[in-house]
Amino acid sequence: MFLIALVVVSNIFLAQGNTLGFYWRDFDGTIPEDAFVAGTTRFNKPIYIGQALYSGMLIPGTIYQNDKTVYFEYGGWERQETENVKIFCTDAPDQFEWMRTDTNHITAVSKKLIFKAGFESSSTSIYIGRTRAYGEVLVGKVVSGGRSDGIYVVRKGNVKSSTNNFEVLSYKQTDEVQQPSIIVR
Repeated sequence: MFLIALVVVSNIFLAQGNTLGFYWRDFDGTIPEDAFVAGTTRFNKPIYIGQALYSGMLIPGTIYQNDKTVYFEYGGWERQETENVKIFCTDAPDQFEWMRTDTNHITAVSKKLIFKAGFESSSTSIYIGRTRAYGEVLVGKVVSGGRSDGIYVVRKGNVKSSTNNFEVLSYKQTDEVQQPSIIVR
């Protein structure tokens, strides 16, 4: 009985989100109204930020309109997932900003909150990034603190990685904002 009560209370807390106004929603192929638009296809269709639970790792990637799949890079290959997928949403899209950086300066971005958006191993930090590739602005993971630092994006089986010339998603933070936990709604 205690375990059931704990699960219910935990789910209520997670559903309320955080004070920063962003959260991850379960994704079933329907784009929620509060989904954050992170880029566009070459046909000016929106691209969204997805997150997949893949082999025990949490990896950000790209979600396209009218497609229930999240596309992401892992191990040098494009991966796809339709189960255990989240989509990044916000009540305050104007509080986000894309900051141009490279792997040598990602942690030096000041006065902004660059939040962790996943994990692959205990020694790396995974952030949300984007770059122009294949005629589109593609969303992917930014790896920091490991041997393979950089941004990784995918498109139709192709993997692009770079150590410079990419953007990382940041939150316009104030001094009292602390690193948030991953919130699920």
